[in-house]
Amino acid sequence: MYIGDISEMMDNLGCITDGNNIVPITAAMGCAVQNDNSTKDINEIIHEADSRMYEEKRSMKHRKA
Repeated sequence: MYIGDISEMMDNLGCITDGNNIVPITAAMGCAVQNDNSTKDINEIIHEADSRMYEEKRSMKHRKA
């Protein structure tokens, strides 16, 4: 439920300007969860979330091109 709220907030970040240049503000996030049956340790979960964040960043760059 919170991921959807965060995603919506990130979609509405907008941009900044110095009067001459417009710079878009972007953010990417990745998430991972551990269920009761998981054997992953915290480092594996963090690595999974980090990998997903970088996948999202790559996806965002391709959408802009």
